[in-house]
Amino acid sequence: MGSIMVGARTGRWENPEHFQAHNYALVAIGVLILWFGWYGFNCGSTLAFDGQNASKVAVTTTLSPSAACITGMLVQYFRFHKWDITMA
Repeated sequence: MGSIMVGARTGRWENPEHFQAHNYALVAIGVLILWFGWYGFNCGSTLAFDGQNASKVAVTTTLSPSAACITGMLVQYFRFHKWDITMA
């Protein structure tokens, strides 16, 4: 609700290419925290923690965000003709 009341940053839509992620370290830490949480949720919710079932879930939890990151980087490259990890 607060973001609706405050609105977009000044100059956000005038030069959108100048508004990139401002802190790569915080972006990376946030991604790692979310990814680690998904491991606990996905592997822990298999109801029977056997090695075969949990290992398949863990591999899927690893490969899915990896593929999404690569896809996001490729889309960013084809749209703006430069490599940028922040859009992945």
